[in-house]
Amino acid sequence: MRCFAISIVVLMLASRCEAITFEQLLESYGNLETVAGTGLIPDKAVSGWLPDMEGGLATDAELSRPHMTMADALGNLYIADKDAHAIRMVKPDGTIHTIAGTNFPGYSGDGPGVEIDLFAPNGLYTFPDGTTYILDLGNSLIRKWSPDGNVVTVVEDPSVISIGRGLWVSPDESLIYYSSGTEVRRWTEDSGVTVYASGFVALGNLAVDPADGELVVTDREGHGVYKVYENGTRDLIAGNESTTGGGSGFLATQTGLDEVRGIAFHPEGGYLLATHEGGQIWFVDDNERIHLLIDGDDKRGTHGGDGLPLTSPGKKISEARAVTFSTEGDIIVTENDAGFIRYVRANRAIGVSGDFNLDGLLDVEDINLLSIEVRNNTHKNSFDLNADSLVNDDDRQIWVDELKSTYFGDANLDGEFNSRDLVLIFQAGEFEDDVIGNSTWATGDWDGNSDFNSGDFVVAFQAGGYEVGQRAAAFSVPEPGMVTTVFLFLSLLISCRRLF
Repeated sequence: MRCFAISIVVLMLASRCEAITFEQLLESYGNLETVAGTGLIPDKAVSGWLPDMEGGLATDAELSRPHMTMADALGNLYIADKDAHAIRMVKPDGTIHTIAGTNFPGYSGDGPGVEIDLFAPNGLYTFPDGTTYILDLGNSLIRKWSPDGNVVTVVEDPSVISIGRGLWVSPDESLIYYSSGTEVRRWTEDSGVTVYASGFVALGNLAVDPADGELVVTDREGHGVYKVYENGTRDLIAGNESTTGGGSGFLATQTGLDEVRGIAFHPEGGYLLATHEGGQIWFVDDNERIHLLIDGDDKRGTHGGDGLPLTSPGKKISEARAVTFSTEGDIIVTENDAGFIRYVRANRAIGVSGDFNLDGLLDVEDINLLSIEVRNNTHKNSFDLNADSLVNDDDRQIWVDELKSTYFGDANLDGEFNSRDLVLIFQAGEFEDDVIGNSTWATGDWDGNSDFNSGDFVVAFQAGGYEVGQRAAAFSVPEPGMVTTVFLFLSLLISCRRLF
């Protein structure tokens, strides 16, 4: 269950002690590497994909003017391979797989991803669970790929989507922003497609600032980055609306950003920008100063720096189209008409401890992601909360008891385990149902096995948090008689349920 309220502003600044500096940013990352692409595609509007690339190493596969790459919580990368009319997935083992599109342009309706046609997919947005929204530019559609492999159409734009690049989807999937030429458009189920802001030159990508919930867009041909407000007004926050001036150490608004396209907010403050013609990745700190992070140019042949730190001299990238962060804080750069995906791994924990999807919150999404990691036995460092090189139930205990400061059984994560939580889980109707693996923390899966059964009640009531209030204010555990009463109540409720 994804929790999102447009009316609530999430202040990430309140959850971190101090915003990251440029020097700390450099210390946080390792060496640059190429994780996909060979750079041999001859020109624009040409597909370089061949059947024998399917399932092979991503570094041996051709990408055809890729426009966006994002990652899920398991480390899979999702690539909008625009001129090959497909979405690729690069798995953690380095192999590449088509998940949507037939490698030919067209429209064939919805269905299994590998059987439906796409037409120049120009953008995508991936959730930690792998759910990926696709900006199907040539068909003027926004479509949703689910981890079960199926694609459904979510948005049919009655107007043509013109050079759409940016795409952002709210955590509960009720709100979508996307760029279309000179306009930012917004979709909700109730209102459909509306124009949110207009008057730009040629938009690039967009993102929502986690510090205040406002939309931020890049205007590629306007050479500026803008914060856009509900009333349609906007403020310039980076770029001087030209291609020259300023530079590293200057104010972001004094610096020329040649065709700025990519934007990604760092979970500890500041944000990254990618310039297409400039071929560079910049970092803007919380003092609004800009710093050159990865140098490059607009020449398609520029490709270097693999195995070297970001501080090493020389130009390493070209024609940067997009920059994003993985759920572990790694930097992902989509660059070059010839097609490369570059990667810089974080060498320390990034963001708020326990905030695995890097949205600035400790919520149901995070405990669900941690439970998935425990079940998958992956032992990723970013999920290892007690630094014992293991990811197991001890880490779940730390997340619940120490980081969230609540109890097992607190389904709505309001800091208390009480009757409201019991009402919620039984309303969800997943107790000992016939569907395997369909339950989450919010629907009663407290032992982390993805099902809701009697074992979850054992875990919750043994933790001793029922009806004792907030953890910080709890002075004692329930009396044995109280626990017995609760178990009798639950037994009666469960028995009654089984009669129907």
